[in-house]
Amino acid sequence: MEPEEILSEAEKIGTDESRTLTTEKVTCGDQNCECMNGGQKYVPCVYEYIYEDGTLSSEYLGK
Repeated sequence: MEPEEILSEAEKIGTDESRTLTTEKVTCGDQNCECMNGGQKYVPCVYEYIYEDGTLSSEYLGK
């Protein structure tokens, strides 16, 4: 997935020139849960995406 696609699909909660805070839904980790078996992801997590020198990196900031 291209950096632009990742950032466009995430729900932005803050941004500046090179950093974007987003919330994303992720799987819960329980192997018996529907979200781990193709169902809808539902656990909200906050990530910071940093775009510098043509490279996109992300940092998990918590639930």
